[in-house]
Amino acid sequence: MNKLAHIIWYNNNNSMKKFIISIALVIMILFSSGCLGGDDEAEGITLTIITRHDTSIQEVFENPFLDSTYAVEAGITKIRYMQPVPGLWPTAIDNGGIDVAWGGGPTLFDQLADLGYLMPLSEETLGDILSEIEDTIGGAPMKRYISEYGDDPAWVAAAISSFGFTVNHKVLDFYGLVKPETWDDLADPIYFKDPPIIGIGNAPDTTSNTRIYEIILQNYGWEEGWIKLTEIAANSGIYYGSVDVLNAVETGEIAIGTTIDFYGYSAMEDFPDTEYVIPRGQSLLNGDPIAIMYNTQKVAAAEAFIKFVLSPEGQSLWLDDTINRMPVRADAFDTEFGKTRTKLKDLYELTIANQGIEFSDALASSYEGTVVPYWSAVLNKPHGNLLSAWRAMIKAKDEGRLTQTQWDYYVGIMGAPLITLEEAQEINDSMLKDSTFSNAKSVEWADEKAELYDQIKEEIENL
Repeated sequence: MNKLAHIIWYNNNNSMKKFIISIALVIMILFSSGCLGGDDEAEGITLTIITRHDTSIQEVFENPFLDSTYAVEAGITKIRYMQPVPGLWPTAIDNGGIDVAWGGGPTLFDQLADLGYLMPLSEETLGDILSEIEDTIGGAPMKRYISEYGDDPAWVAAAISSFGFTVNHKVLDFYGLVKPETWDDLADPIYFKDPPIIGIGNAPDTTSNTRIYEIILQNYGWEEGWIKLTEIAANSGIYYGSVDVLNAVETGEIAIGTTIDFYGYSAMEDFPDTEYVIPRGQSLLNGDPIAIMYNTQKVAAAEAFIKFVLSPEGQSLWLDDTINRMPVRADAFDTEFGKTRTKLKDLYELTIANQGIEFSDALASSYEGTVVPYWSAVLNKPHGNLLSAWRAMIKAKDEGRLTQTQWDYYVGIMGAPLITLEEAQEINDSMLKDSTFSNAKSVEWADEKAELYDQIKEEIENL
């Protein structure tokens, strides 16, 4: 009040106009800082959510939630969304004002939990809604328990996902190709065309494709996994993100695109020539998390949103024909709307019945900070060099100048990782936190692989 009184005294010695302007400015500052309540008191609570979910999901959930008893009783009248790339989530959370984290995959949320950014979810305050969610589905965790959080989970899954690829049968038929069934098929040079008819996403730009690459690494092991990833990248065009990959499949620009399941299911709704494929015995289920921020000032409001999302009614919103995601609760299909989505229920039952690989989220978290920039450095940045070497290898093999033994040799040295698994884990934190270090390593890796690809191309052409 002393500052306000000073402003009033000062303006009494000037014009009334200046006085009014000064008072207005002070009031604006007080409102924006919360001193006079702002929208929390005068207009209701604004819930701020950090998310990897796109606007189509946000729009489907927003109004039903705001109209629900959960929001009304908690006094929530508005939702504000933030969508930074995963690497900027810690900075955004540190800045304060974020209440809920929603969507982005287990590895991202495990990293947030390890950094202490998540508030334990209390069954005492969330009630039965938390216990109604299974701890595991299809062998995949739907809740994450860590020792630092005691008996309460750090996050709970709000939806489930599988990972595979979406195909366009019309394009496959044009090239006389059969539908691929496994990751090995995507690495088969019979699917190489110029320009490529397989599309994959650049790891830093898509968490879903990053999960696919981690699945492949754990399915084949570190050494063989990078060789497989290199073969797939050599067969493919690299797109900015997962949406771009999906659009390319839907429009017939490519025949095959690596996608999360609900992208594939949405394509099947609108494009009859498309089909989503779960690689036989080579995929896994994911629980896509929701959690509360450790520094939120609106715990009750955050819990209200989680209760709604995990309720049967909230879960049924995943079945909207603009989303087509799999709920974490099977009884979402027992709601009035859920009963109309019989085809999606059939796909849901196929998804949870799929026998996937044994996958360690802890292992993925231990090296993801390295894997993401490494993938981009060795497969995206020198992609032109990789394609040239791959094209030369295929041509030489077709002409009989390259034996199968030689082919296997060159594939092995082309894809061999420049770092060991242990080295990737050792530098993981530095790659996440030290941009100077990360950029330098990325340049080093990209240059080394570009030189290797060029060397292979030259050797093949001289056979």
